[in-house]
Amino acid sequence: MRTRLLVAAHTLLLFCTVCSADPLNSPRTPPTSQPLKEHTDAPFQLNVHLIAMGADGDGGEIDVTIFFSSHYAVEFDPDDPEEPVVVYDLESLSWRDFSPARTITMKHCEAWQKASADISRKSIAKVMDPTLKKFIEFMLNPRFKTTRDGDTIEMDNDAFTYRMTDPLALSARQRSRFFAYDRLNAYRKAMIERKLPPTAQLAVDGELERQNFVPGIIDVAVRAPNGQINMTMRVRLAQLGPDDAERVAEAIRLAEDAAK
Repeated sequence: MRTRLLVAAHTLLLFCTVCSADPLNSPRTPPTSQPLKEHTDAPFQLNVHLIAMGADGDGGEIDVTIFFSSHYAVEFDPDDPEEPVVVYDLESLSWRDFSPARTITMKHCEAWQKASADISRKSIAKVMDPTLKKFIEFMLNPRFKTTRDGDTIEMDNDAFTYRMTDPLALSARQRSRFFAYDRLNAYRKAMIERKLPPTAQLAVDGELERQNFVPGIIDVAVRAPNGQINMTMRVRLAQLGPDDAERVAEAIRLAEDAAK
C-alpha cells in the first residue's frame, strides 16, 4: 500500500523523477557534495526528499537526485549509481532513455499530449461518478488560482493545493535549465506510466518560471476521489563532487554517441 501511495505521489507531485527501486528502501545516506555558491552557472545537483501520506494514514518516503551539467540533466539507477537511466538535452528539448534505448523529442511529447488529451476528454463523458469526473477535468484543465506573499507561492483549485516556499539560489541560466528539465521530466513520467497529460505540472512550471521561483519546499494536497493525499518535498541544492562529475560526464558522452 505504501509503495502504491508513493507511485501516486510520484505521478502527481512537481519535480519528482521516475525511479526503478522500491521507494521505501531507497538509500538515505546524506550526499557528500558541498553547498553551491549563489549566482553561478556551475554544474549542480538537486537532492530531493519526498514524504507522502494517504487518507488512511499510510505513507512512505523517497529520495532522488538530479544532476545538471552544461545543457544536460542526468538521472541514474538507484540500484546501480554507475548506470544512467536517462539524459535530458535541455537545449534540443529531448531525452535519451537507455533501457529501452530511444530518443524522445518535444515533437513526440506534444503529439502524445494531444492524442492523450483527446482520448481523456472522450472518456470523461462515460464517467458516472461526478467527483471523479470533476477531478479528471481539473487534471486536464487545472485553472489554478495563484497568490504570492513574499517567498510563498500558493496555487489552488478544487483538486490540488500547491504551497511553495524557500526559493533556491539559482542563477537565471540555472533556473532556465531547471524548468526545461522539469517539463521534459513531466512528459516522460506521464508517457512511461501512461497517465493523463501532465497539464497541472506544466501549469505550475509556467507560473513559477514567470516569477523566477524554484521552491526548496513544496507542500501539496491532492483531493483525489478516494481520499486526500498529502505530500511534502524538500529540495537541497549542491555542487557536484569530483566522482559525480565524472560519472555524469560519461553518461552525457554515451547519450551524445547514441545520437550520432
